[in-house]
Amino acid sequence: MTSVEGRLQAGSFGTVIPQAAVNVGFGETLAFRGVIGYTKSDGYYKAGGCYGPITPFATGEIATKFAGRSGCGDGRALGGQEVWNGRAKLLWEPGDSFSALLQYEMLRDRSDSVPAVNFTPASNAFLFHSLGLGSTPNRNSDPLDNAAISNRQGGLVKMRNGQIVNVDGVYLNMDYKTDIGTLTSVSGYRSQRSRLPNTYMGTAPVAADGTILSLFDAQRDDNRNTYQQELRFASSFDGPFNFVAGGFYQKDNTTFCVAQLLGFLDLGSGGLPFGNWNDNPYILCNAQRSRSKAAFFEGTFKITPTLTLTGGARYTWEKKTWFGRQQVFAQQLTGGFDPSIALNGALDANVFDYPAGVIQVRDSVKEPTWRISLGWQATRDIFAYATYSRGFKAGGFNDQIGSFHPFVNADGSDNNAAFAAAASATKPEKADSYEAGVKTELFDRKLRFNLTGFYVEYNDLQKQIVVPLAVGGQQFQVTRFFNAAKATVKGLELETTLIPTRGLTLRGLLGYQDGKYDNYTTPIPAGYDLATAPLDRLPKWQWTLDATYEVPVGDYKLQFNGSANYVSRNLFTQSITSPAENTFLNARTLLNASVTLAEADNKYYLRLIGRNLSDKRYITAAQVVGGLWSNGQYGAPRYYGLELGFKLGN
Repeated sequence: MTSVEGRLQAGSFGTVIPQAAVNVGFGETLAFRGVIGYTKSDGYYKAGGCYGPITPFATGEIATKFAGRSGCGDGRALGGQEVWNGRAKLLWEPGDSFSALLQYEMLRDRSDSVPAVNFTPASNAFLFHSLGLGSTPNRNSDPLDNAAISNRQGGLVKMRNGQIVNVDGVYLNMDYKTDIGTLTSVSGYRSQRSRLPNTYMGTAPVAADGTILSLFDAQRDDNRNTYQQELRFASSFDGPFNFVAGGFYQKDNTTFCVAQLLGFLDLGSGGLPFGNWNDNPYILCNAQRSRSKAAFFEGTFKITPTLTLTGGARYTWEKKTWFGRQQVFAQQLTGGFDPSIALNGALDANVFDYPAGVIQVRDSVKEPTWRISLGWQATRDIFAYATYSRGFKAGGFNDQIGSFHPFVNADGSDNNAAFAAAASATKPEKADSYEAGVKTELFDRKLRFNLTGFYVEYNDLQKQIVVPLAVGGQQFQVTRFFNAAKATVKGLELETTLIPTRGLTLRGLLGYQDGKYDNYTTPIPAGYDLATAPLDRLPKWQWTLDATYEVPVGDYKLQFNGSANYVSRNLFTQSITSPAENTFLNARTLLNASVTLAEADNKYYLRLIGRNLSDKRYITAAQVVGGLWSNGQYGAPRYYGLELGFKLGN
């Protein structure tokens, strides 16, 4: 048995997306499926961000070069994509009692670095405005044409290379069926390598001699290897009781490094004793090793033919070790100051290769979780349920901490204050969830109506907070994680599908969430009552309306689809100093549509695609870098595409 599927989409921004899949059977016991895809686009941003005239506070080589300098981007396309992805599956079923599924996945991402748009307001409270970098009117009314990314290729930052992400994963699932149940083994190994250069300011000044000013350019590199193994047994007894029981193990090793070029300091405070900030990367590296084990059991008991009680528990053991050091210049990696240190153009300052000043912090946790649910099949078409569960999110280290404060003093002793503040792990975040709902299939399955209500209590809520830091007369900031808050979230979710007449299908989704902090405190004093802010990334309203109409046309069928999706305004990042520095994602409604002409048996089709038809501009990320600047990104504008697809074989 062999079949081949393929599709090719071409659209706006130079988008080309070919995809193909093949299914091959080998005799009665072996089957193979392979899938491969490629995405290429020019990007929907344009380099048009402006700056200047630059007014340095300091003197020095960089300040002199850029004093009075003004300019805008060259208008080239930014943010293009180039991604290969693939998956191969091999299924072996030698008999009725055993099956094995071997899978391999890969991803190769060579996309452009993600550009930024400068949001810095015209206020002297922001250093970049005072330097002439923040509030210069841009020449384009469309914010997508005011993006920027530097062309920096040096100082360990490789902006011209774009981002490089390599993912490889191998997974093996095996099932062995017996008279009393099925034994399942799930094994997996995944490797990820990421090299991510970014310009975070949204402005990229260039001097008359071609010198690029990296106001805040960074190269973030990480390597991660994960292995997982699960064994479980699912019973198949004839009586009213059945269960699933098993164990889980995961091993994860991660190394992380970031090189930062802080060229803005050459304008604000002058150069370093040994050169310019613009040329000397400031390096932060750390690593983590974690091990997680769990045992779980869940049983289901049919009280009556229509009433079912399910209960289960899981116990998790976790151990983690964090290795890290303060931020240092490349010349300080061996513990002193060695100007001969060269990293050969690559960020290979791993904490295990350069152990000077590295500290280790260990953390372990043991947590039980549980779940109980009562289900009632009221009629053949109506099912109701109620569930209570306790869950947790493991604590984590402040993995990107690394201020100007040393972790280790000159005499080799721990700097206890920095040690405690920078490296300690957060406690687990716990959530008690209550949920009740009803699922229905009515009027001969022409109407589906599902309604769910939920209430969640969070304790020891883990919060990421941007914390100001004053060192040597300069104002900086670091990102810290705290068990800072207790919060409650309640809401409703409605899903409905209606087929009012032949060929017409209407779908609707509605979500309402109301979240608030019960309390919010941090070890660092805040500039206002943090609990008065809304919960971040929690839009109060979300809804989707979708309609599909299909009509036969001879040996073909014509399908029309239209949808509208709404997300209300919501907090994206919260400042610890002032609510005026909180950033929000604006409310947006996106309209999408497609028209498809297909052969009656779907052997081939032609589809016209339209997304964001109203050409809405909406922010997808925004942040205020306290006292310095503000930047963000936007979602894609209107997109038109044409897709051709086919399916051959059985």
